[in-house]
Amino acid sequence: MKVLFILDEFLPENSGGAANVAFALAKGLMVAGNELLVVTATHDPEKVGKLKIDNVQIEIIFSKPFGRFRNWKNLKNRGILRQASSFLKDFNPDVVHIHTLHHRFSYGIISLAKKFSKAVVLTLHDSQTIYNGKLYPKRKICGVSPAANYKITWLDRLKRDGLAFNPFQGFFIKKALKKIDKIFAVSNALKGAIEVNGISNVEVIHNGIEVKEREILETPERNVLFAGRVDDAKGVKVLVKAFSIAGSEIPDATLTIIGDDDFKAGQGENIKILPWQGREEMKKLFAKAMVVALPSLYLDPFPTVNLEAMAAGKPVIGTCFGGTKEAVSNNETGYIINPYNEKELADKIVDLLKNPEKATAFGKAGRTRIKEFFSLEKQVQETLAWYKKFIEE
Repeated sequence: MKVLFILDEFLPENSGGAANVAFALAKGLMVAGNELLVVTATHDPEKVGKLKIDNVQIEIIFSKPFGRFRNWKNLKNRGILRQASSFLKDFNPDVVHIHTLHHRFSYGIISLAKKFSKAVVLTLHDSQTIYNGKLYPKRKICGVSPAANYKITWLDRLKRDGLAFNPFQGFFIKKALKKIDKIFAVSNALKGAIEVNGISNVEVIHNGIEVKEREILETPERNVLFAGRVDDAKGVKVLVKAFSIAGSEIPDATLTIIGDDDFKAGQGENIKILPWQGREEMKKLFAKAMVVALPSLYLDPFPTVNLEAMAAGKPVIGTCFGGTKEAVSNNETGYIINPYNEKELADKIVDLLKNPEKATAFGKAGRTRIKEFFSLEKQVQETLAWYKKFIEE
């Protein structure tokens, strides 16, 4: 089977969540015997061209930044569509699998892809199809339905976009999405938010990871690890405050924040802040941690860091907002907390650092859960089953 991936940004220019998830899936599909090409875009003319990473063939094309007209340009970016058409025609894919299209390729890529393939599918890694930003809960209480917490109005969009507001954007996005054979969401939480805002034909395929690559390497220290984008949405400031509370009970506890060494809040003897590390170094940092915490304040779709932590045999303290609770089993592989409650987060940190046997048991259960439900092999098999369904009809 010939599969063409489309992403606004990809490795090596971008190593964010969607890019890494798509890269792992691409390699998994190739191992399963499929031919695959990734078409991505850049704003830097010097980076245009061909590239191969771990045998994954990548074509990089140029796209001008959308600028202040982004909410109009992302409906149909004619410049990049002209370039993409040649790759679609030459590769002649059975399936076009779009991962991100909001910032460079535009929703016009859907109609174009339909002309050159037997099926077009789209994986939603975030909520950009319904809102140009992070979806924060309207009610900061765990367990509130998507209708109450994530239903977006035109006024919400106007407040978010300001002068860039396009009142027709939502209508044309939904019209474009109706041409998709199947939309995949990376979690049930994201699926619920998408559907309550008027988008249907959505199924869930959870992200998976390769467990074999992540072995438990050494005895952990009394260390809490945060890895990811260092901003308010991911709850890093909340974590620093909660750790300060926990530190009053456990003076030798440490917190390691990985993602941005420009972030200085709380940095000191017990808080270490590092830039993003390479794959091998990340394995070592996970191994040294006793607990991994990711208290996102928004609907965090399905953080890969949680899967990496569980694969490394570490308990996770994660947010109740988004897809974390679908991976982390509360009181079995970690704790699900309300990140707006700093004291609750601090209490769970203290509990696991003071009880290493519990932390170890949670970690072992988490690793088992990853192997059973969130392996890369499972994700590949589910994805291929949908591909075959459409091209064999």
